[in-house]
Amino acid sequence: MDQELRSLSDFEREVVNILLIADFPGRDVIRKCIEISRVKTIDEHGSLKFYASECARAETSRNVPVEGRAIDIDGVPIYVLLHTPYGIPSEMEVYKADGSAILDLNVLKGMEVYSLPPESPR
Repeated sequence: MDQELRSLSDFEREVVNILLIADFPGRDVIRKCIEISRVKTIDEHGSLKFYASECARAETSRNVPVEGRAIDIDGVPIYVLLHTPYGIPSEMEVYKADGSAILDLNVLKGMEVYSLPPESPR
C-alpha cells in the first residue's frame, strides 16, 4: 500500500463526491475537511485513510453517516462506507460483499448512496 501521504486521485475524489451527495448531519463540514486532507491507500480494494492537520468537527449523528453500494461486473455488491468518528473523516472503506477482489472499480461511479438514520441511544 501507499507509504506516503498524497492528494486524492481524480477517481477517488469522484467517489467521495458521490458519497457526499447524500444529505446527512455534518456533511458540509466533512466535505471541507476531506478537501484539505491527505490520504493513504490502506488495502487492495482502494480503501483510504484520511489525514488532516486542521479540521473542524462535524456534528454527525453516527460514525458512518453515509454508505454507497454498487454491483461489480460479476454481480457481487461493493460497499463504500465513510467513517467519521468524533465528526472527523478518518476512512473511506471499500469492500466486496464476498471478500473477493474487485473486478471493476469504475462501477462505483454509478453507486447508490444512502444516508443512514441517527444511531439509537444505548
